[in-house]
Amino acid sequence: MKRTRKGFTLVELLIVIAVIGALAAMMTLASGDAAAKARAASVISGFKMVRTAVVMYEMDSADQGASLDHFNKIVSSSYVGPESLTLLQKYSIAEADGTWTASYTYGSGNTTLGTKIDDMGGDLGITAENGTAKMKVK
Repeated sequence: MKRTRKGFTLVELLIVIAVIGALAAMMTLASGDAAAKARAASVISGFKMVRTAVVMYEMDSADQGASLDHFNKIVSSSYVGPESLTLLQKYSIAEADGTWTASYTYGSGNTTLGTKIDDMGGDLGITAENGTAKMKVK
């Protein structure tokens, strides 16, 4: 007499569920890191845009001398493009001893983002500490 088997045993189902759970856990960990990398790349891109805007402003005002107050007044789409203007306004620029420094506040609770900004922006002179990323732009 032949026995035909229909369906799966409980052990087989439990093994499949365990494997799927392990894969889901690995994907969750990997996607969390990817999200932090993407946000850090966005912040670094913003710093590059700020530096480009400052360089363009300096070239335009070479005769009069570049001043931070004047730069903040005339920041417009002529320096960064209309779609980037709102992003530029999230960065603050301060001056101390003739050095312009751009800052971006991301929150001190987000240490993963700070680490990624440090890792990815180190070559550009971007540092992240206590919830704020900074870069010398002039």
